[in-house]
Amino acid sequence: MDYPAIMLTAIAYLIGGIPVGYLLARARGVNLFEVGSGNIGATNVLRALGLKLGLAAWLGDVAKGLLAVSLARWAHQPEAALAAAGVAVVVGHCISPYLCFRGGKGIATSLGVLLATDWHVGLAAFAVWLVLIFAWRIVSLASVAATLSILPFGQLLHDTPAYLLMTGALTCLVLVRHHENVDRLLRGEEKPMGSRRPPAEAAADPDPHA
Repeated sequence: MDYPAIMLTAIAYLIGGIPVGYLLARARGVNLFEVGSGNIGATNVLRALGLKLGLAAWLGDVAKGLLAVSLARWAHQPEAALAAAGVAVVVGHCISPYLCFRGGKGIATSLGVLLATDWHVGLAAFAVWLVLIFAWRIVSLASVAATLSILPFGQLLHDTPAYLLMTGALTCLVLVRHHENVDRLLRGEEKPMGSRRPPAEAAADPDPHA
């Protein structure tokens, strides 16, 4: 990559690191690291602060992915640079330089990247997420399934080397961030949204699903 592409990749990382959900919660006096799952993503914002702020956090995280890739496109960069920016913005969300390299799990920001690079793939993956959310109401199941779908959708709808490398990198990153959720899914221990647990259990093990 040339110097502009490297700069845009660095900028994308810094954009991704902006902790939208954390900032929204802090403005209401809530530290997301200390409530629910301890995650800064939209799901934990939803549980801690309600639908409006949860939706605002989700839209903000999606917008980060859209913005980072769009900046590279507006700078007339090749597809490889767009792909690098897409990976960098999700890495920034997951490993934020503004939060001592803590962060979210990358689902909403990955959706923004997919919509900006090829909206067909983005909408197809989002459709998978929606179907599973309505069917089972388990956020992690829907997120993992949608993530696994982007590689086949990418091969079917946007079969270029740079794009497939990007979708492969995003898949690996998001799955690593969800490894605890995957373990619970395999053990049948993930609970749907809105489920209630006994107080003693909830106190011993905070809600793990964001």
